[in-house]
Amino acid sequence: MDISSPQGVCRIHCNRVTRVYTARVMPFSYNMIGFGGLGALTFALLLLWGLFWKGLGLWHSARRGQSWWFVAILLLNLFGLLEIIYLFAILKLSPKNLFTAGTSEKRVGEKESAE
Repeated sequence: MDISSPQGVCRIHCNRVTRVYTARVMPFSYNMIGFGGLGALTFALLLLWGLFWKGLGLWHSARRGQSWWFVAILLLNLFGLLEIIYLFAILKLSPKNLFTAGTSEKRVGEKESAE
């Protein structure tokens, strides 16, 4: 009796009759998310959504010299949730200021200018 084999085939010997049952072994299925044929499309859209917010979060944290936020955003993948919290709750940016390079706060290591 072969229960497991590398090909995913189970052979059961009963009274000199051999029955071969094949099991489809798939490490990843595009229907894992549960939306039928739209699973791969949903996954791709979530990936792009998270990449967009990750880029914005990394950019803003690097410009402000906030290394802890940079590392946290870089290592944690929560499909944009941490990045959105950082940008809107911590930095209190408005949506129109998301793509501007100017910051109202001084960067770490930057000296105040004498005016």
